[in-house]
Amino acid sequence: MESTFVYQDCYVMSGSAPHSPLFDPKPLIETGRRWSRWLGPLISVGVLAAIIIEITKLNITDMISLFREKTTPLFWVAFLISYFVGPATDWIIFRRLWNIPISGFVALLRKQVTNALLPSYSGEVYFYAWARERTELTGAPFGAIKDVAILSALTGNLATLLMLGAVYIWFGDLLREAHFGTQVKVFAASIGFVALSSLVMMIFRSRLFSLPRKELWFVSAVVMLRIIANTFFIALLWHLIMPEIELGWWVLVSTIKLLLTRLPFVPNQEGLFASVAILLIGNDQPLTKLVAAIAIGTLVLHICFGVILGVTDILKTGDRKDA
Repeated sequence: MESTFVYQDCYVMSGSAPHSPLFDPKPLIETGRRWSRWLGPLISVGVLAAIIIEITKLNITDMISLFREKTTPLFWVAFLISYFVGPATDWIIFRRLWNIPISGFVALLRKQVTNALLPSYSGEVYFYAWARERTELTGAPFGAIKDVAILSALTGNLATLLMLGAVYIWFGDLLREAHFGTQVKVFAASIGFVALSSLVMMIFRSRLFSLPRKELWFVSAVVMLRIIANTFFIALLWHLIMPEIELGWWVLVSTIKLLLTRLPFVPNQEGLFASVAILLIGNDQPLTKLVAAIAIGTLVLHICFGVILGVTDILKTGDRKDA
């Protein structure tokens, strides 16, 4: 028997008095959920259209050659696990907040695919519609989805600052050799932006978040574990293809790559990353191929799951309409 969703207000969950978050909107529609029944299929159509565009960009011959040489069954197992880290951690979070069943994992997988193929946060829009359609709520679930999205950004900012400090403490000389020091002003501006945005969110946290403190800490912990897991799995995948380089070095390279992608205003990120690769592994060409291989493999999975889930959702909508 499928579990019944229960959305608990912050004061019910925490036992404390409720507060009025500044950005906690009312339900988009007070009565009825017909709009949410059609939003999911519309997003599915958008995903399928994006898939067609992405397929035209793929070079099947190059893709096969990237994976044919050094990949092993263990690589593919690790690759699939790494792909499901995102929806799995999201499921843990919303299992705690809403007690969603295992079937909710499919919706969270669609959220990941949608975010990857459509503009940012399209997946959150889809998941909001999914929650409105399938849960009996006295209020909109937007508050919890909003809190998780904000906490993901805030925790990512914190991880970025911690990684930056650790890398510079332990590998400062190495990074200066890679010409990181030639753009001091740009790095300072990037770090300042990350720190300031995080500080603003912390200052207004009592008016920004809907969930109680206990749940906010839980979500933050799970998001931090996700960041660590993603960093580790990227390093592991590179190590499985190039085992002659120790896993610890790959973790460092993966950390620096993640750090660069999270710092705004930094130009020529690929050039800086290539400089680090040359210093650490002696040549950036193998690493460039590895990065491309994983990116293409991830895109292929997005396409596969996008087609399967998108078509299924559209067919289900047709069945409901006929009924």
